[in-house]
Amino acid sequence: MIDASLAEFDKQAKISRLGLGKTASDAGAFGGARHGIAQAEYDAASDINRGLLHARLLDQGFNVGRQGQAQHLANLQGMTTLVPNLQAGLGNLYGQIGGAENTYAQQLQNQLAQANVNAMQLPMDRIQQAANIFGTTAGQVPGAPVQPFQVNPMYAGIGAFGSLQAMLGAKSG
Repeated sequence: MIDASLAEFDKQAKISRLGLGKTASDAGAFGGARHGIAQAEYDAASDINRGLLHARLLDQGFNVGRQGQAQHLANLQGMTTLVPNLQAGLGNLYGQIGGAENTYAQQLQNQLAQANVNAMQLPMDRIQQAANIFGTTAGQVPGAPVQPFQVNPMYAGIGAFGSLQAMLGAKSG
């Protein structure tokens, strides 16, 4: 960009320098000392302007480069906080996952314990249901005494066992 800008400046300076000769020729002073002084002054001013243009372009390029470096440095400094933040976030996520896994495992253990309690309690519940049915129907048989006559407690136990076996479907032989 600098070379192209300076080439365009030189081209425009040559065109303007030609105009200087035309002006001197129109005034009848072409080739005289005044014309030589005017060309020298023009060349000196043109060289100064060319130098200023070159310096300005170099300064702009330097500033653009400096801004790019400053942005790069800011990006690097931002990354120094980004990586630890990402790592901390991952640590928190792993902690949450572990907590959820522990909760799930505890719920599985609770369900297993409840299933074991239900398995142990089921036979007792069935016997209680049968006893409730037998106790309810025993008092409702027509002509049956409210309190059955029990001569011997052993006979009562044998009778209850036999009734229970009949309810559960035991075969008599």
